[in-house]
Amino acid sequence: MISRRELAGMIGMGTAAAAVAAASGTSARAQSAEQSTFDRVMSTKKIRVGGVATGTPWWWKDQASGQWGGQFWDMASALAADIDGDLEVVETTWGNAVLDLQANKIDLMFGLNPTPKRALAIDFSGPVYDSALVVIARPDFEVTTWAALNDPDVKIAVDVGSAHD
Repeated sequence: MISRRELAGMIGMGTAAAAVAAASGTSARAQSAEQSTFDRVMSTKKIRVGGVATGTPWWWKDQASGQWGGQFWDMASALAADIDGDLEVVETTWGNAVLDLQANKIDLMFGLNPTPKRALAIDFSGPVYDSALVVIARPDFEVTTWAALNDPDVKIAVDVGSAHD
């Protein structure tokens, strides 16, 4: 059995490998011709990660304190620790993340679904983890078939700018 500490270490190393793979590639991102994103991150020891303030459970931002949290914050923090660097979370949205990568405002973005259109503009690493899509519903709403969700009276919400949109 793997301990939580060993699992955390594996997640950190997997996160580091995935982020390094994404940051070291060439893409349409605006970046210095002399220095790759990976080289800049390693020389400055600072990683700028896009964070979505209302992206719970992946990201959230406490509006009173400005403190970030969530699954991707944990992963980004582990990545920064793996390189003995600092983490800077730059607030963005799922819809603006590609533009922020291209404008060199952020170095990487966790949880951005690869679509053919996005892949023309930015590089993607391999998956860091698998995430199945789920339905989150009121306790009194019981769904047993996909057809039940296809009812015009059923309201469905998705993250604006996400691949689900």
